[in-house]
Amino acid sequence: MHTTLYFVRHAHTIYTPDERNRSLSEQGYADAKFVQKFLEAENIDVFISSPYRRAWETIVADPSAAVFDERLRERQIASSPVEDFQGAMDRLWSEEVYQFPGGESNMTARKRGAAACQDILTA
Repeated sequence: MHTTLYFVRHAHTIYTPDERNRSLSEQGYADAKFVQKFLEAENIDVFISSPYRRAWETIVADPSAAVFDERLRERQIASSPVEDFQGAMDRLWSEEVYQFPGGESNMTARKRGAAACQDILTA
């Protein structure tokens, strides 16, 4: 059996600290329509998404059309919102094992995502 995984980054959002419920921007919704049309043509059997709203809104119009896997969520930056978001991101991307208090390093997040993909492929 041949399995193809499509990895789709969420469309544009306006940053808010509410990671789970942050929705797409006006441009993001327009781009999501394009992505959804493309994916529809691929005859995909199952959509597996991060539970974050911006993620599933990018690939499906109706959340009941997707299966959510918590391990596909974005990296937790810190336990509370950071004041300098861009500075925090610069540090995380330049130091793979660095993590803010209550957050995840890039290495930790990558291992979590890789394990999820491995499970998806063996299911």
